[in-house]
Amino acid sequence: MALKFRKPEKKKKGATFLVYGESGSGKTLFALGFPKSAYIDAENGTTFYEGTDKAEQVVGFLETQSFQDITQQTKELVKLMKKGDKTFETLVIDSETKIYENLQEALLTVDEKRAREKGQDALDANISMRSWGKIKQKARSMQNLKLQLASTGMNVVSIAQPKDTMEDLGNGKRIKVGIEPDMKKQAKFDYDVVLRFYTEDGKYYAQVEKDRTEAHLRDEIIENPSFEDWAEVIADRKDLKAVDVDYNVDTEKAKASYEKELDNEDLDSLPKTEQIKVMWGELSQDDKKEFAGRIKTEIGITGTLSKASDDQLTQALELLKTDFA
Repeated sequence: MALKFRKPEKKKKGATFLVYGESGSGKTLFALGFPKSAYIDAENGTTFYEGTDKAEQVVGFLETQSFQDITQQTKELVKLMKKGDKTFETLVIDSETKIYENLQEALLTVDEKRAREKGQDALDANISMRSWGKIKQKARSMQNLKLQLASTGMNVVSIAQPKDTMEDLGNGKRIKVGIEPDMKKQAKFDYDVVLRFYTEDGKYYAQVEKDRTEAHLRDEIIENPSFEDWAEVIADRKDLKAVDVDYNVDTEKAKASYEKELDNEDLDSLPKTEQIKVMWGELSQDDKKEFAGRIKTEIGITGTLSKASDDQLTQALELLKTDFA
């Protein structure tokens, strides 16, 4: 396989921002200042700004908490950007918290339905481990979409509500030691800039927790933060060549490769009857009929597999692998 590395170069890149903080700390006003935005409002928090000069940079609003809608709209924005469309320059999601809660609620509803189908009390149902895995998978996929969108040159601004960071002291005691974004765990790592918003003496402030653009230092306090604080570094990469980044494709490749390895490794670890059932399930209807006839006439398996001897099961497996693979 040929090496896939490319030569280092300065490339087009939109900046990704994660802003979080208490209600009324200026997060929405900050996001509204970004140029040519597609603004997803999941909290109905822009109503009184729409139609005023505070929202003059917004090209389009979308009121939704649907994870599916947001995923699809982000994919459409990626397509537009790849075509060179200049309608939008920024995607704003306000707030990530509401959308993540919507995803959890949807999966909980599914688990409650499953509980009822099993004759259990739906009120006692919790999100299953399987559903938590699906939530994590979908949230990861959405984060990767944002990274892909940024690679086309579009800025991404994610707004999140805060939640308490707690520390265990032992003996059942816990204390609050800070706050963090209420969204997918460890989401901070996916963003170029992370800002914690707060108010003091009636003024808006943002503490810089991270800034890969190097426009500001870590722990720097910015009074009345706005897009203009990063406008220069963003404009510096606006007209460069884009390098397409699609980590979801990489995930699918890894998934297909891993499943193939597991299929090969895990099948041999199963009991012979289960191995036969798995391989039989992958046969066409004609092959299933032929296999059933041959194990009866050639091997002597006339009843269920559970009644076959170990030697007969071995022969049946060999037949599957040699004549039906």
